[in-house]
Amino acid sequence: MAKSATQLISARIDEHLKEQFVESVRLNQQSPSEVLRKLIEDYVRETERELIRRDAAEIRANKDDEEDVLNWLGTISVLNEAD
Repeated sequence: MAKSATQLISARIDEHLKEQFVESVRLNQQSPSEVLRKLIEDYVRETERELIRRDAAEIRANKDDEEDVLNWLGTISVLNEAD
């Protein structure tokens, strides 16, 4: 993945959970930012896949709707290019 401009995200979490997280990433020789970036990337990718699964289910339910099929194929090709 190409490097791009980055943005800061802030979140409030329980102090004990933060301590556990920091210790966990330290034990795995990673930075908190590295782990959070990967979690966010995985979350976005899984959400995209879930949308494709939903679209596929809708297309199967409405087999005669050619426009839905073409839109779905377009969505898949765009997502495959992103990976």
